[in-house]
Amino acid sequence: MAHPLQRDVLLAHDLVAKGAARLINGPAARWMLNQPAKVRRAYVEQVIDRDGETEVLRQAWMLRQPDAICESFIAEVLRRGPKPPDRQILWMLGQPFEVRQSYVNDVLL
Repeated sequence: MAHPLQRDVLLAHDLVAKGAARLINGPAARWMLNQPAKVRRAYVEQVIDRDGETEVLRQAWMLRQPDAICESFIAEVLRRGPKPPDRQILWMLGQPFEVRQSYVNDVLL
């Protein structure tokens, strides 16, 4: 389950979210807080508000994002980590949208 304030911060004005991003240590959380309000709102609606924040919902949400969002996650989170990124995740996020959508529909959900 998400922290009670997580939803509020993600839905906050860009200035608030970006300010919170500077205080967060986790690269994925920092990346999310630096995304446009529309992206953060979609995450709240499609992941947090759906009975907790399960890994499958998070994966499905990310794989359904436009190429630019996936590419920024790869560059800003996966490739900047202290250890090499999971090659399977890199490969899947690098696939065309249609392939990612098919994986979500046929495998994840």
